[in-house]
Amino acid sequence: MKKLLIIIFCSSAFTLTACNEKPKEVTPQKTTAESIPNPIVPTVLTNLSHNNIADIRSDFQSVQRLMNNMATESSAIEKKFESAAATGNADAIAEVKTALADFTTRINQSLDDLPIQSNEVYIVRYKLKQLNKLHADLIIVEMEPPPDPTKLAELTAESEKQQQQIQEYMMQLQQLINAPQPQ
Repeated sequence: MKKLLIIIFCSSAFTLTACNEKPKEVTPQKTTAESIPNPIVPTVLTNLSHNNIADIRSDFQSVQRLMNNMATESSAIEKKFESAAATGNADAIAEVKTALADFTTRINQSLDDLPIQSNEVYIVRYKLKQLNKLHADLIIVEMEPPPDPTKLAELTAESEKQQQQIQEYMMQLQQLINAPQPQ
């Protein structure tokens, strides 16, 4: 049980900090937002900018700051979970579930409160909110005595898939932001 949860928290931390990596060399043909595939989102908002590097950079930095700030709180919840899992105390487990639900609600609300201007980062925000909810569901299933292995496997696979999509998209945005812009 602990191994899966540690993997979940580590993968969450990796997703939150993936954008801090230095991007690989960018070729000139990949310096426009049109070259970045658009992950599936329910709608693309027309009141947001498209292909505006300044908006993408500003929005991207806002999301990064928020996620870095929330990483500390995520670590605290992880420690509470480890303690509750080690003791098996039903009250401690219930407390962790409540803390996790509150944290997920707060982080998703904080993401909603960000004044996003670019469609490209709107996509990131949408996908991060989905992933946060999925991770919370996965941890709750993991804490159930006994955990449902089928549900656990499904949620884990979906979490890994979504995480990979977010990481790839965010790295592409980072490359776009760091690419030399035509004068």
